[in-house]
Amino acid sequence: MKYNKIVYLFSSSYRERYRQDNINVLAYPSGFIMHFRYDRKGVDDKLLNDIDSLKGKEAIIVIVDSEKGNKGVFPKFYPVRKAKIIKAELSGSVLHLYFELLPDWIDHTEIDYDSLIKSLKERPKEGKEYLSGKFIVMDQLVQPIEFSPRTEAWESIIKKISVLESYKRTLFFKLDAVREVSQDKELKIGNIDKHVEILRGYVIRSGGKYVLEISLYLGNDLSVVGKDKIVIRTDEKIFYPVIPKEISINFRVDKQIIYIPTKQVFFDNLTYLIIELEKKYLSGPKIIIPLKVKYNRIKFGLSFLIFFAGLIFTGGVIPLSGTTSIIIKVIGSFMSTATIAWLYRKIG
Repeated sequence: MKYNKIVYLFSSSYRERYRQDNINVLAYPSGFIMHFRYDRKGVDDKLLNDIDSLKGKEAIIVIVDSEKGNKGVFPKFYPVRKAKIIKAELSGSVLHLYFELLPDWIDHTEIDYDSLIKSLKERPKEGKEYLSGKFIVMDQLVQPIEFSPRTEAWESIIKKISVLESYKRTLFFKLDAVREVSQDKELKIGNIDKHVEILRGYVIRSGGKYVLEISLYLGNDLSVVGKDKIVIRTDEKIFYPVIPKEISINFRVDKQIIYIPTKQVFFDNLTYLIIELEKKYLSGPKIIIPLKVKYNRIKFGLSFLIFFAGLIFTGGVIPLSGTTSIIIKVIGSFMSTATIAWLYRKIG
């Protein structure tokens, strides 16, 4: 039986930058856009002749580790996640590939995928010192294969790759969700700038309160437990201090919730939130979350309306006299002063 063809995006563990990409692929939530770069020599010839055909295609991200043998270096394959290609662009000798991460993890609980990937005609292959062959190809979807959005599938991937020398001293974590506290609603990821197709993030409200939900997994080397920590960085002009500002590594498997309150702002703002490992002893993800902070138009409109109404009453625009005039002026002064104090407290 033939299955639909799919693109295989092989990602080496040879260099530190590639390993960081692989760790980040396992950290970002579905909907985010990632960027891989491929030397044109590593692109299958059929795809190289029709780069535009890649757009819209589903793909599987495959981490490639290498084992040294008597006759050279041999590949070991770990497919981890499904993706969808958003943009492909050949610039000189480099193919730039932008893809959306999908919620489908590849479950390694009962299946060893290495031999299945090795059945592909084109793929990374053994070499004397470095792996050779093609690192981006299109072929039939290997079978059997098990997709799952569950955290248990993510953990099965970590268990597989954390025993490799390349990832032994790695803390893995992933962003599970961003929720608005007042509505207990999970935010959806989308474009935060209509002019930039690949800029995906969250839209949040000025003055809103949010929580991040994070899953953590330390596969090996428990001797470093408590010695490293995850830090959360935000723009202090837009956010109050997050709680907690850092997360200690105390367990092999853990789940953490971070509280993030936003300040009031006058205009829409594009900003970011960074979650990363301090990296004293371990390597780990670094995820940068683009954010669009929208100011509350209704709240600010009403506040300015009250402020100007107060000025009108205070300035005597409305012709009144005697005790009534004094009372109206006192109320107007209070309205204006209270509005200014509220704005100062919210923005300052």
